[in-house]
Amino acid sequence: MDLRVPSTPFQAVNHYVVGEQIGGGGMGTVFRAFDVQLKRHVALKVLNSLDQDSLERFVREREITADLDHPNFVRVLTMGYLSTEEGRRPFYTMPLIRGETLGMMIRRRTRPDEEGERLREEFTLHRLLQLVQQLCLALESAHDIGIIHRDLKPANVVIGPYGELYIVDLGLAKYFHEGDDPVTRPSAAPTNEETPGDLTARGAVGTPYFMAPEQILNPGSVDARTDIFGLGAVLYFILTADRPLYRARNETRSGSTVADTALLPLPRHSTRRSSGPNTAFARWEEDEDGPPSSRAEILMQALRDDLVPPDQIVAAHRQEIESSHADGPILEPVDAALSAICMKALARKPEDRYQTCRAMWQELQHYLEGRLETVLKREASDLTRRMSKGTLPTALRDYELAERRLRERILEKESVGRLGLEEKLDLFDLLLEKAKIYEIRGESALITRAVTRAEPIIETALEVLHRQLVQLLIAKGIALSDQSEAAEAKTIFARALETARLHGFDDLAAAAGCAYGAACGRSGDPADAEPARKALEDSIRLADRLADVPQRVRSRVSLARLDRDHRDKSEPAQVLLEEALRIAGAEPTLLCEVNLALGFHHLGRKEASLAHQYAEAAARYAERVDAQNLLREAHFLQGQARHALREPDRRAEHFKLALKVRGPRRTAMESRILEFYKKHDLDPAEIGLRIPRDSTRRPDPLAAKASSLEKRT
Repeated sequence: MDLRVPSTPFQAVNHYVVGEQIGGGGMGTVFRAFDVQLKRHVALKVLNSLDQDSLERFVREREITADLDHPNFVRVLTMGYLSTEEGRRPFYTMPLIRGETLGMMIRRRTRPDEEGERLREEFTLHRLLQLVQQLCLALESAHDIGIIHRDLKPANVVIGPYGELYIVDLGLAKYFHEGDDPVTRPSAAPTNEETPGDLTARGAVGTPYFMAPEQILNPGSVDARTDIFGLGAVLYFILTADRPLYRARNETRSGSTVADTALLPLPRHSTRRSSGPNTAFARWEEDEDGPPSSRAEILMQALRDDLVPPDQIVAAHRQEIESSHADGPILEPVDAALSAICMKALARKPEDRYQTCRAMWQELQHYLEGRLETVLKREASDLTRRMSKGTLPTALRDYELAERRLRERILEKESVGRLGLEEKLDLFDLLLEKAKIYEIRGESALITRAVTRAEPIIETALEVLHRQLVQLLIAKGIALSDQSEAAEAKTIFARALETARLHGFDDLAAAAGCAYGAACGRSGDPADAEPARKALEDSIRLADRLADVPQRVRSRVSLARLDRDHRDKSEPAQVLLEEALRIAGAEPTLLCEVNLALGFHHLGRKEASLAHQYAEAAARYAERVDAQNLLREAHFLQGQARHALREPDRRAEHFKLALKVRGPRRTAMESRILEFYKKHDLDPAEIGLRIPRDSTRRPDPLAAKASSLEKRT
C-alpha cells in the first residue's frame, strides 16, 4: 500500500480547504490551506508515512514546535487528524510564511546583475550579520528550555518580504536528554529514495556539510554546541555562498594559498526559484545539487580534513574572477576577524566552539561595533593554547592585525584629546602574548623586540594612571575643603603633592602645592604656616617655569592670603596681588579671582571704599562668564564693605544675593554670614536667618530692659 500523501490536493478537511503543496521532506508534506472559520490561509503539515517511527517523530516535532515561544520560530496554530483512504493522519497548522529561504536569497545576492545588486544594497553584510545574531538569540531561547534543532542550514531559514526571519523544519529537533530517540533508530524499512541530505536511516542525524562531527560519531552526545556548529555553517554560507569546504590535512601550508589546495568541487550556484519573495506563499525548498561525492566521502572529509577559512575561499574566488576577466558570483571581501568568528563556531571539537549562542552573538556584536582587535586576540589566544605547528603562524598574524588595529584606535582617541588607556593596556597584554609565542619558537631577538615595543606602552599607561590619581586627590581635597573638613583635606593635598613630585608631574605639583598651602593657611595652626609658605613658593616657581598662567595667578593669590592672615605683612601681599592682576591679563575668571582677593585684602586694611570697588569689579567679571560661585563670593564681600560704609540696606541686599544657592554651599555661606552678624552684634532676621540657640551673641540691653519691665507689670 502506498502510504505517501498523494500529490492531488485534499478536499475540505474539518474546517480547512487544502490547496497545493508548498514544501515537503522525508517525514511530512506541507500544503497551503484555507481556514474557512477564521478566513485566512495557513500552512498545513501532514505526516507522509503511517509507520510507528514516523508517527513518533511527527508527534514530537509537533510538540516541540508548540513549545517554542520565540518570534523567530514558527508557532503551531492547531493540530488534529485528517481522514484519508489509507487511514487517519496527524497534521498541524502554522502561519503561512511569505518569503524565500536564506540560501536562495544569498545565491541570488551574488549574481552579477541588477537583481544581485539590489539585494546587495538591501541585505548588506552588516544586515546579514544582524540576521545571524537573530538566529543566535532564537536558538538560545530554545536551548534554555532544553531543545536543540540539529538541522540548522540556509534552507531551513526563511526571510520574509519585510526582513523578518523564521527558523523552520523542526523534524530533527529533540530535547537535550531525551532517552530513546526515534530519529536515530535504524529504519525498519530503508528505501531506495535516500539522498545525501537525509542521514536518519543510518543513525546520523543532519545534513552533510552543515552537521557537526558529533552528530556522525556519537549522535547521543549532541547538545547546544551542535546548533552552534550549524550557526557557523550558515555564517560560512553567507560569506562564501557555498557549503563549508575542506582540504586534505597532509598538504603543506607554508607559502600555499587556498587556490593551491585540494578543495571539494564547488557546488553549482543555482538560482532556481519557483516563486518570488513577495508571493502569497513560500516554497521551502532549495536546489541541493552538489559534488558527486558519496555520503561516506562527505562525512570522512568533515571528520578528517581541515576546514578552509572563508576569507581564503573568498580571496581565491575574487582573484580567479579578476584574472580571468569573466563574470561570476560577486563575493564581498571577508576580513580575518569575521573569518575567525566563523571558524570558532565550526570547530571540530564542541569544547573549542562558543559554549553558548549568546557568546557567539556577543562576539558578532564586537565585530559590528568595530572592535576587531577583541575578536583577533581571542582567536590568537585559542590558537596559541592548541600549540601546534600549523596554528602558531595564524596566531601571530592575528596578533599583528590586532596590534595594528589597537594602535589605530589609540591614535584616534588621542587625536580628540582622550587618553586611550584601555586600548594601551590591551596592547600591552597583546605584545606579551606575542612574546610567549616567540619564546616557544626560540626566537630571542623577536622576544626582545616585542618587549621593547611593550615598555613605552606600559610606561605611558602607568603615567596616565598616576596623573589621574593626583587629579582625583586634588578634586577630593577641594570637595573636603568645601565641607569644612580642613584637616582631612590637608592630608589629601599632601598625598597628591608627594605623588606628583615622585613622578615628575610639575604641572600637577604646582596645583597640589597651591591647594596644600591654602589648606594649611586655613587650618589656623601656627605650625602650618611655614610648610604652607614653602609649598606655595614652590608652586609659584613651578608655575612660572611652565608659563601656566592660571596657576601663576592662583598660587600668588594663596600666598598673599597667607601673608595677610599669618604674618600680617600687608605690603608683600599687596605686591603679590598686583603681580597676579598683571599676569591674569584679560581672562575674566582669573580677573574675578584676583579682584576678590584684593577686595578682601583692602577690607582687612579697613579700606572699605577700595574693597567695595574691587568687589564690584569681581561681580562684573563673574557675570560675564556666568561663574555663580564667584558671583556669590563677590556679593558676600560687598555686604561686608557696605556694612563698613554704614549702608545697612545695601548690606542686607548683598547678603541675600550671596545666599541664593542650595545644598552644602548654602550651608557654608550661611555659617559665614551668621559668623559676621554675631561678630558685629547684628540681627540676621533682616536677611531671613536666625542665630542658633547656642549662640553667644550679646542681647540688646534696651530689649532686655523692656522685657524685664513687662514681666514686672
